[in-house]
Amino acid sequence: MALSAFSPSSSSQNPPSSAHSTTPRGFPYFADGNIVISATVGEGGVQVFRVHSSVLAYHSPVFADMFSLPPSLSGTNTNEVFDGVPMVYMPDAAVDLAQLLGVLYNPSTLPFERFHPDTPLRIRGVLKLATKYQIEHLRSRIVKHIEADWPSTLSDWDVLEDHIESMKRRNRTSDPIFDAQLPEPAAAIRLARECDIPGILPAAFYHLSRIHPEMDWDECRSVTVPLELLSNLRKGERSARWDLLDKRDLMRLLHGIRNIQWSEVIIYESMETFTAECTNAKGCHTIIKSFCRRRDKQDRDPLAYLRDRFTFSRLIADQLCDKCATTISTCVQRNRQTFWEELPNLFRLSS
Repeated sequence: MALSAFSPSSSSQNPPSSAHSTTPRGFPYFADGNIVISATVGEGGVQVFRVHSSVLAYHSPVFADMFSLPPSLSGTNTNEVFDGVPMVYMPDAAVDLAQLLGVLYNPSTLPFERFHPDTPLRIRGVLKLATKYQIEHLRSRIVKHIEADWPSTLSDWDVLEDHIESMKRRNRTSDPIFDAQLPEPAAAIRLARECDIPGILPAAFYHLSRIHPEMDWDECRSVTVPLELLSNLRKGERSARWDLLDKRDLMRLLHGIRNIQWSEVIIYESMETFTAECTNAKGCHTIIKSFCRRRDKQDRDPLAYLRDRFTFSRLIADQLCDKCATTISTCVQRNRQTFWEELPNLFRLSS
């Protein structure tokens, strides 16, 4: 029970009754509600909501415990009423509380849109309150939606990447800029930190590592956006809300980028061992060596490059023998899986 979530009533905290007629009412405000909740607006302002204590108690054990306690302990004051019913004072922002109450009465109002880059920002307030007031079914629903945009397995990541590429191909002529239609990692990381969703961090950090630092979300959308950034967006590059990251997560990102580079070295070096059954040892060795020399010239997405570049068919096209092509394609895909599983360590997410 989190009684600290509610402000204790006292005459010094309660606004004078004469102010009730001018106190802004928010939605929901039901005429048959049996309790009024007051929340904060800006510096010193308030907004009130009139709801049903039974509805709140049904969804939240915190509310249920509060309403079962004597008024002196629950944060209500029988001497303070609003529109004829008891008033409860809560320290939460009115905009967040309005969204929470609205969702409890009408779950369809949750601002869910698959892949939308603003989803973490839109649901941040209601998720924090769902966590705070132990509304587990609502929290689970929101977290599940967020996790769908940031897969926890490599197979799901590959499916998501394929889907995004398909979206780009279908819509390239009508809307060449896709950044505003796809998940944005910095807001997701911020939400994960504030609301305890660690499962999305490896994918979000990996995606962030693929984005060039100059691709700032706000600058790319400013009226005076540099032509270079606009050109990058049209080429399919992504941007990030870098300002949402705190210093520790920026350091984790830098460590991750460095560690990914070393991991790539290990993966490429593992290719230099080919099977004893190789039918073209000298030729295959030369080709494999060329892969290693080219590794530092590739883009910032080793998962995509390793998957697409080292398929059996492409290795055969590079004139490797069947044995070496089979060995290398199998080895690389296995190393991709190991690389994915190591992302939490590469980005130091456990620290």
